[in-house]
Amino acid sequence: MSEGLAAGLASLNMDTNADGGIVTEIQSRHGHSAQPESQQVLAVLQAVLEVINAEGMAATPTTIFAALMSALDRPDAQGSAVTAQAMCTVLGVTLTRVPNSVLRAKFVSSVQLLGKVVAMHKQQAPACKGALLCLGQVLAAVEPGAWHAAVPGFQLLLSFLTDARPKVRKRAQSSLTDILAALQNTHGTLASASEAVVALCKVVLPGPAAAARAAAAASNKQRAAAESAIAAAVSDVLHLLAALKTAAPLMAGSSLPQLVDALMKLYALHQPLLSHHTSEVLAELAASRNSHVTPAQLSQLLTMIVDKEAATLLSGMNCMACQNTYASRRQRSCFRPAFIIQFGATAGST
Repeated sequence: MSEGLAAGLASLNMDTNADGGIVTEIQSRHGHSAQPESQQVLAVLQAVLEVINAEGMAATPTTIFAALMSALDRPDAQGSAVTAQAMCTVLGVTLTRVPNSVLRAKFVSSVQLLGKVVAMHKQQAPACKGALLCLGQVLAAVEPGAWHAAVPGFQLLLSFLTDARPKVRKRAQSSLTDILAALQNTHGTLASASEAVVALCKVVLPGPAAAARAAAAASNKQRAAAESAIAAAVSDVLHLLAALKTAAPLMAGSSLPQLVDALMKLYALHQPLLSHHTSEVLAELAASRNSHVTPAQLSQLLTMIVDKEAATLLSGMNCMACQNTYASRRQRSCFRPAFIIQFGATAGST
């Protein structure tokens, strides 16, 4: 533990066993680091413990949670990305130890506050990532029948599933999986959450086809912008497919027909990269023991996967550039003008 934090805790004469291991975990992660971010985390922890001690209370997960949320609600704390990041780091460790009954009692205000922090610092990746973690943890504790209170925060989290920043995007993807996993025994709530995911799929997955149609009709002067639009649309689809690989098996059975229908339309674009990742999502959905797929749906799903994979192989996966990392998609031959015309015609026929 850093000397400053160790001295601070010693002067407080606190029972560090009551905190559920929060201090120990934060110390192990940040106590031996000289990085400013870690020092800020330790400073936030010490400040919170001092406040709790001054109130004559024990530093338990519940009191640490309450103190952090109170501090985070201050405009000066929200306005600083560095402070918000440090607070969310401590809060993220704390929330794993707070009883669901406590989180549900403070659910509405917590979702609103954390959603505000996410929105305020959406351009600062570290602070945004930390706030998304906390928002996801609170959303996972939603009480059955109270999903309406979770909708704004859940929609905000979903909007980061296709974020261009890997760490932010992966945080949102992991949080989505955690939320759906926590809702497995709350069928009505799970259905509502799954419907929101399907609604996003209906917006994002048709993107490449729409961009291709627009590109096919674009003038030569608009060609560069059209190529960029296709690249962006494909990138969004690939990011969303990455999220669905773990999320789809946890989604409610009632949402799966619409989800599968949206996914199957990607095969009509005859793009090997999209087809490959689509097949991976469907395969995960079919193979998962946690999946809500019915036996009849499973049989139909397996048939579709085999048929589509066979069609992909027969068509010849000749666009070798599509098999490389899609980070340099704008330079790929499959997004050059001749391809756009062909892709646009294919998309228009679906």
